[in-house]
Amino acid sequence: MTCKKIFRNRSNCLVLGDLNAKHHTWSPTSRVKAAGNSVFKFSHTFDVDILAPNDPIHYPNNQNYLPLTIDLGISRGLQNITVSTSLELPSDHYPVCL
Repeated sequence: MTCKKIFRNRSNCLVLGDLNAKHHTWSPTSRVKAAGNSVFKFSHTFDVDILAPNDPIHYPNNQNYLPLTIDLGISRGLQNITVSTSLELPSDHYPVCL
């Protein structure tokens, strides 16, 4: 199912995941990629909010790559959502907490 179908007839909705969506809007060190552009355009077309933490959530093992945010949420009709990360799991992807 596509995000378009999920959000089409719902006034309150939340989608979360590893969207692998790189975009400088929510990840300033990222170069824009196709998935990031799609999520960014979708947010404006369907009037949804992008939920991303202020700090990166992915810290690559390779020191030649910068930390970035690729796990995020998309919401509509939900108020007062706080987004943060948790450093408690031993992974190169820190969990996004809402």
